[in-house]
Amino acid sequence: MARTGPSGYDKTMAEAARVPSLTPEEYLELEWSADERHEYEGGRLWAMSGATVRHNEIVQNVAEVLRPAARARGCRLYTETVKLRTPDERFYYPDVMVVCDPSDDDPVSRARPCFLLEVLSLSTEHRDRVVKLRAYRTLPSLEQYAIADLDRREVEVFERRGEFWTHTVLDGEAVLEVRCLGVAVGLETLFAGFEPA
Repeated sequence: MARTGPSGYDKTMAEAARVPSLTPEEYLELEWSADERHEYEGGRLWAMSGATVRHNEIVQNVAEVLRPAARARGCRLYTETVKLRTPDERFYYPDVMVVCDPSDDDPVSRARPCFLLEVLSLSTEHRDRVVKLRAYRTLPSLEQYAIADLDRREVEVFERRGEFWTHTVLDGEAVLEVRCLGVAVGLETLFAGFEPA
């Protein structure tokens, strides 16, 4: 949920949470004409807060490295505005999503990503680390889920290894290896232009 400060949750999100339970189809219909983006869980909407300049530039840093590799492999790279659909009918807007399955061609969402990345902020920390981690791990195609922490200049990586998931924290001059694209993103490149807050 998006926090607006110590006073509590954003009014828009609180109002959205009081909307009667929606079916996935009703959500998609509403989202098509909505003025702002919403994520969808268990029949409820969660309004997306606006991204900071820092957040957007980190997403673009990652996209600049991954896009050529994605094209070379016949994969697709999406940033921030394409919906991800989970097996239990949740909808999210990942900051970075890589899809290499050509059969994943629904016109409004993707369901078979191999790599996902979220850029952490105070307003999204719980959702990114707990709610989305749980949901993303249900995706059979997903190989890696990365969480970039701007303030610490760290990246947490959750990787599927057979039936298990591993957890690694990268920092300093470490490299994030995006397995499904066969490409590496150095943290110096990912966080280029920003010092810890």
